[in-house]
Amino acid sequence: MRDPRLSKCPRPARERGTALIMALSFALVAAFILAGALLLVGQRMGYSRIDVSENAVLFIAEAGINDELDFVNRNITNPTPTLRSTPPGVRSGQRFSGRRGSVAGAEGDFWVFTSADREGTVAWDGRNPIYYVHSIGQVDGITRQVRINGTLPGAGTVSADRSGPVPTSIQGPFGFFSVFGINEKQGSNPCLNIPGSAVVNVTGVVGVNGRISQSGTLNFTSGQNFGTAYQAIGTQLTGSGVSGRAHVLNWLSVDEVARRAFGLGSTVNPWDHLAVAGNNDNGRVRMFAPTGSSLSTTGTVSARFSSSGQTVLTNSNYSKNDLMLPSGTSRGRLGSFEGVTAVNGVRTLIFPPGDYLISDLSLDNLAETRVIIDFGGLTVGGNPTYRPIRFWMNGGSNNDLLRLPLSMTVPGGTGISSTGSAMGFRIFYNKASVFNLERDTSSTGVHRAFGAIYSVTPDGRTSIDIKGGGSFGTRLELRGAVVADQVSFNGYTTIIGATADNFVTNPNDPIMGVQYATAYTAR
Repeated sequence: MRDPRLSKCPRPARERGTALIMALSFALVAAFILAGALLLVGQRMGYSRIDVSENAVLFIAEAGINDELDFVNRNITNPTPTLRSTPPGVRSGQRFSGRRGSVAGAEGDFWVFTSADREGTVAWDGRNPIYYVHSIGQVDGITRQVRINGTLPGAGTVSADRSGPVPTSIQGPFGFFSVFGINEKQGSNPCLNIPGSAVVNVTGVVGVNGRISQSGTLNFTSGQNFGTAYQAIGTQLTGSGVSGRAHVLNWLSVDEVARRAFGLGSTVNPWDHLAVAGNNDNGRVRMFAPTGSSLSTTGTVSARFSSSGQTVLTNSNYSKNDLMLPSGTSRGRLGSFEGVTAVNGVRTLIFPPGDYLISDLSLDNLAETRVIIDFGGLTVGGNPTYRPIRFWMNGGSNNDLLRLPLSMTVPGGTGISSTGSAMGFRIFYNKASVFNLERDTSSTGVHRAFGAIYSVTPDGRTSIDIKGGGSFGTRLELRGAVVADQVSFNGYTTIIGATADNFVTNPNDPIMGVQYATAYTAR
C-alpha cells in the first residue's frame, strides 16, 4: 500500500519565499502604522500636558498673589516698612525676583513680591495707597506672570492745616463707610433703625449687611446695600446713589481688632493685655492744676487714675467728689470717677493720646462737666505721630452714655480746636449693651462730637444709639464714622464722614487688611 503522506506534492521554494516576503511587508506596514499612531498619541499627550501645564502654571501664579496678600495682612503692622510685604529683588540661589513658595499637593513653584511701582522696582511700604503684586509661576519649565494693582479705598493725605501731610491708614476700619450696620443676629431687629422722629443726614457712604427699619428721613451721599438676600423691614436702602452687592461684608470683631492693634497672637486675650500697667494708659489722664488752667504740661496734673485694671467713668454719684474748677472759679461737681481723690481736684478730665480700658461710661452734661480729648498732646509734650485717644470698652453690663460736647485739641495747635479732628478719637465697644451718644437737650446750638465708633461682636449683641435734638439747629453732629452691629438714630443728627477737610482714618488705626479691586494682567 502506498504511504498516504506521499499523496501531496510539496510547494516549490519560490512560492514559499513569496509568502514570506508578503508577510514581512504586511508586518513592516503595520509597524509603520503603529509607529505613526504612537507618535501621534505621543504628540497629543505632549500637547495635552502642555495645555495642563499652561493652566497649572497660571493657577500657581495666582496662588502666589493670594499668598502675598495673606503675607501682607499678617505683617502689615510690622514697624519695619520693608517687612510689611515682600520686596522685589532676586534672592540668593533663586531664578526669579521675590519670595519663593509652592502649593501643597501641586507641581511647580511661584515667586512673588509687592512693589510701589508698576515696573516692580520699588518696594511697597505698606502705607502708600497704590500697590502692585507680581507673581511668576513655573511648572515643567513653563512660566506665566500675573500682576494685580490695587488702590486702597479712601486714599488721601492730611491737609496742611492738620500740621502737615501725613499718609492716612486707608486699611483701617473707618476708611470708606461713614455709617455701616453689620447685620441682625437678634431676631428681627434691624441693623439700621431710623424711626419716624429721625432726620439723618450723612455726608459719605451708608452701608448695610441686612435689614433696615426706616419710617424717618435718611439722606446720604451714596450707599452700599450688601446681603441683598435679606428681606427688608420698612423701606430698604434704595436710590440712585445706591449700589447692591450679593455678598455680605465680613468685619473683624472688636476682640480681633484689639489683637491687631497691639500685635497679639490669636490666643491672647486682648483685655487681659490692656489691663496690665504699661499697656494701659488710664494713668495718663490729666486734669487742670489747682493754680492754673492752661493746656500744657505745667498747667495740668495727673488725675491719679490707676494705671492697671478697668476704669469707671460716671458722674451719677455727686456725693463722693466735690471738685473745683481751675483758677479759683466757682465750685462744681464732676462725679464718681474711679481712682480720683477730691483733694486739689478739678472738674475737667483731659485724655492725652493713648489706650484707655473702660468698663462703664456715663458722662452727662451736668454741673458743666467737661472732657477734653487732647489729640494735640498739649498736656504731654506733643503728638508728632498722630496717635489717637482710644477708649476700649469691655466687661461692664450697664448701658453707657456720652451726653456732653467733646472738646478737642489738634496736632500743631495751641488750644481747643473749633473744628476738631475725626482722626483723633476712637471708641471700640465690646459690651452686650447699648452705647448712647446723645445731645444734651438743655443746651443750645449744635452739639458736636469728633471721632469714630466701632462695635462688632460675634453674636451681634451691641447697639449704638445716636440721638439729636428736635430741629436741625439743635442737631447732634458727629464728624467721623460709626460701624456697629446695630445703629439707631433719633431726632436730628448729622454724620460727616471723610471729606476734603475731614479725615477720619488715622495712621495708627488697627489694620483690617488689604484687598484689590482694580486691574489684573496675566502673560
